[in-house]
Parts: sequence; structure tokens; C-alpha cells
Amino acid sequence: MNTVYIINNDHIGHGDAKLGRKILRTCLRKLINQQDVEAVVFYNGGVRLLTRDSHASVEIGLLLEKGIELLPCQTCVEHFGIKSALVTDRLSNMDEILGVLQRAEKVITL
Repeated sequence: MNTVYIINNDHIGHGDAKLGRKILRTCLRKLINQQDVEAVVFYNGGVRLLTRDSHASVEIGLLLEKGIELLPCQTCVEHFGIKSALVTDRLSNMDEILGVLQRAEKVITL
């Protein structure tokens, strides 16, 4: 089964953002060991995780090393003005993102 994850913020949940960032880093570390992860889609504030100085830069690097496709929304990257700070040159668009989501057997939003 291929699974696609969506990350739309730099933390998980509502309430304490510091706790949410810690939980998100833990989740990203766990994704590395999952066998069925096809891609992780990043949009809105989630694209900030893909910058070199992100609080989750180590975990993002491990996902890249494992070969998991990371799909940052180009519109979001441009909105935040972070293209030069990204750890990947790979940018995606809504057509590609929707195609990946439609082909996925399971989609999970964090």
C-alpha cells in the first residue's frame, strides 16, 4: 500500500506550538522506518520545514537520504520567500500534488 502524508504546518496539533514541533519531529523520525511511504506533501506553513535552519532539518535530511519524495508547494515556497533556503531543489505544483494524492491508496494529514 502506498501512503502519502500531508504536512501543512511546522507543528502538529493545536495549543502549545513548542510541543507540536517536538511531536512533529518524532513523527518524521518514525516515517523514516515506514515501508509504505511514497511521498510527503508540504504546503502552507509546512514548507518551512524544508529549510536548512528548520527545527526538523535533521529529520528532513533523513527522509531525503531514504529516498522518500518530498513535494513542497511552489506557490507556498514563493509566498514565504524561502526558495534559496530549501534543502531540496525539488518544487511541486498543485497539478502534481493532486495527482500524487489521487494515486495514493492512503492519504494522512498531520
